[in-house]
Amino acid sequence: MRLHRVLLLLMVSLGAVLCLELVTGPVRIPPEQVLQALLGQTKGSQEVIVRELRLPRAVLALLAGVALSVSGAVFQGVFRNPMAEPYVLGVASGAALGMSIAMLYLKSYVLLLSFAFGLATLGVVYSIAGTRTHALLLAGVSVSLFLSALTSFILYLNARDAATIMFTLMGTLSSATWDRVRVSLVVLPVALLIYLFSRELNILTLGDENARVLGLEAGRMKLLLLSLSTLLASVTVSLCGIIGFVGLITPHIARLLVGQDFRLLLPAASLTGAALLMLADVAARSLAPGEVPVNIVTTLFGVPFFIYLLVRSRRGEV
Repeated sequence: MRLHRVLLLLMVSLGAVLCLELVTGPVRIPPEQVLQALLGQTKGSQEVIVRELRLPRAVLALLAGVALSVSGAVFQGVFRNPMAEPYVLGVASGAALGMSIAMLYLKSYVLLLSFAFGLATLGVVYSIAGTRTHALLLAGVSVSLFLSALTSFILYLNARDAATIMFTLMGTLSSATWDRVRVSLVVLPVALLIYLFSRELNILTLGDENARVLGLEAGRMKLLLLSLSTLLASVTVSLCGIIGFVGLITPHIARLLVGQDFRLLLPAASLTGAALLMLADVAARSLAPGEVPVNIVTTLFGVPFFIYLLVRSRRGEV
């Protein structure tokens, strides 16, 4: 019963953060006027700002937070590594390279190429390092740096057309539109499908041998779950650019709240991730006169947390 109260509290917190997203911005709109705009009871600039600018941005932040959190939780569970997540393992950089190529040379297939390159990156990192914790991190960081350099080189060769892509790659929600929100809705069925495999995720955390004893084909299940998680990360990159460390932090917060069981962990991580990314977006719009890329905010909080995990790993505490 306590765990369900925790999930209810997370939902209430998410609603409060959503309200904060809608009232925050360069133009101050009181909460009651925001509500009127949402209900269509007011016309003019306020309605446009709330319904066409702030609301799609808030929904996109919510869905991106869910995608990154679920993806991070699955990566950590499958690899049995508390520091695994799409950003650290280079998947986000691979998806960014695919997105850049699609936008510059194909003018379409952005999500498809993001997913293909993200999945290929994961395959390369896994083939280099296996599941060994430090080797996995080193391989992920190395491949990520290489792919980032390659992306920068491609953008340099196409400087005239690269400005928008470069801004997006920095990690931003400022380009949110209802069209992008509609694309991001793919997050919901994919996240639900992953949730249906919560029992299998619990078994995978016991190790491959124990999984076989319990009748689970570990290799196929890992491939399926990692592919679905890479798709979630790729959707986020293709729409919002690279947003780091959300997938690292939120599963740990969720574990502190509800424990290790993925049947509760995935919903808790989803709610926490959505709220965290919206809070980061509010901070990104409040820290400077213009707008700070949201990736800067998440990285400022994420890197110290990552170092903390590394120190605990060295002591054998995680």
